[in-house]
Amino acid sequence: MILIKLENVSKMYKKRLIIDKVNFEIESKNSYIIIGENGTGKTTIIKIIMGLVNVSNGIVKKEISNIGYLPDKCFFPNHITVSVFLNLFHENNKLIDNHLKEWGLYEHKDKKISNLSKGMFQKLMIINMLLKEEDLYILDEPLNGLDALSQKKFFSKIMLLKEKEKTVVVATHFPQLYKKYFNRVLKIENGKINIYS
Repeated sequence: MILIKLENVSKMYKKRLIIDKVNFEIESKNSYIIIGENGTGKTTIIKIIMGLVNVSNGIVKKEISNIGYLPDKCFFPNHITVSVFLNLFHENNKLIDNHLKEWGLYEHKDKKISNLSKGMFQKLMIINMLLKEEDLYILDEPLNGLDALSQKKFFSKIMLLKEKEKTVVVATHFPQLYKKYFNRVLKIENGKINIYS
C-alpha cells in the first residue's frame, strides 16, 4: 500500500531550486533512509511530506493522516518541564514513566526542558514520538546528541517498529549506521532523488 506519493514536486527558496520535479512513493511495511550532502534538501523533503512546507509545484498525495514525527529542531517555552510536556500529548502516566525510566530520564522529569542537555532533549523527543503507536514514522537526524548506548537503544526501537511492520523514514548524514536496518535508500543530488534497494 502506498502511504505517501510525491508527483513532480519542486521547491524553491528565494529563487534557488532545492527540489526539482521529484517523484517517489513511500510504501507501507518498508524502511527508507534519505541521504545527501548538507543543503541538498533532506529536511525540506521531510517537511513537505509532513505538510510543514508548501511545494512550489507538484502534488503530494497522502493515504495516512497520523504520522510519528521527530523533527531536526524543536523549540519550547523555557518553563515547560519534561513531565508537563509529555502529559500535553499523552494520557497514560504509567507508560510515560516506563519510557522515561528506560531512557534514563525519569530522575529528570521535573526538570525544565531548557535545562536538558542535547542528548537528554533528543531522548525526550524520541520518547514523545514512540508513546503513540502509528503506522508511519518519519525521523530527521534522530541520532543527534545521542551517546553510543542511547544509539544502541534507538536502533533496538527501530527493529521493534520493523517487527510490527511499521513504515520508517529517516533522514541522515550517517547512512553506514543504518544499512542493516533499512531496505531502501533515497539519495538527493542536485535536487533529484535516486532510489536504491
